[in-house]
Amino acid sequence: MTQQPMPRQPPPGPQAHPGQPRTPAGPVPSSVALARTLSFVLLGWVVLRTVLTIVLQGTILDSYAAARVEARGDDAFYDYYRNEASPAFTGQTIVAVVLALPVVVAALFYAKRARWAQVLATVFAVLVLVIGLLAFASSSPLWWQLLGLVASLLALAVVVTLFLGPSRAWFGKRS
Repeated sequence: MTQQPMPRQPPPGPQAHPGQPRTPAGPVPSSVALARTLSFVLLGWVVLRTVLTIVLQGTILDSYAAARVEARGDDAFYDYYRNEASPAFTGQTIVAVVLALPVVVAALFYAKRARWAQVLATVFAVLVLVIGLLAFASSSPLWWQLLGLVASLLALAVVVTLFLGPSRAWFGKRS
């Protein structure tokens, strides 16, 4: 009598079929919860930066124009630089808010183990990171540069926490 191999048994628990959303199994890892919190803090920070940019636009532009005139050695262009930079600073901060919104939308789906949310948050957080670093490289006031740098660091923290071991395992498992 020959022995027949045992058929493969499916693992215990509900099975997810391709195309069906993943269902949470177990508690959300602390790194995923931290990424979610950091996503909300990032949005709040870029909104704060936008409000401060609009309210204190004159100070920012005066500093920018003075630095540009000093670099050129000719103060005849002071008004030109002050007016030239006006839309750039406001636009840059508004773009940062628009880019931070998908990070927060994705954060709402972290607990559901939505892999797309991890990818979406990563892409847009990297874009916010680049915008913040561009602000840091500008010749604007130091406080405004630091606001951009903090936004960059928050975006970097979101990305890092989404790819820590427990987070990778959380988004990688299917229940």
